[in-house]
Amino acid sequence: GKAPDKILVFRDGISEGQYKNVLETELQQLKVRARQENPATKLTMICISKRINTRFFDVSRGADRPANPVSGTVVDNSIVSANIAQFFLVSQLTNQGTVSPTSYDVIHDEMGWPLVEYQRLMYKLCHLYYNWTVSLKLWK
Repeated sequence: GKAPDKILVFRDGISEGQYKNVLETELQQLKVRARQENPATKLTMICISKRINTRFFDVSRGADRPANPVSGTVVDNSIVSANIAQFFLVSQLTNQGTVSPTSYDVIHDEMGWPLVEYQRLMYKLCHLYYNWTVSLKLWK
């Protein structure tokens, strides 16, 4: 019976070049509607990209060749964007082939959580699909 204080929006299917348009149109419309119900509502928008060319390998295990990183691996420095809060998450275990990470870009953040909290939330959400016993690449 009460409007939420915090809303976390996940946006998929857009490129980095479209972020400005999403912020100016979609986010503004969401803010207007959310704040009609509760003026104190804080909105955070995270853009998700599944089809990326970035790959990670684990060379620390001492094997003859690089291996896939373990499920839950997060990369949030060195290769991420300097302009926005960004991280890569390997959320699933792959027994064959090369695992594909998912990119998460926090393009608007009013909640002010530390980036590690978003990382934990994304990983945990990947385990909530009721019809599958292992983690998913992306929670929908």
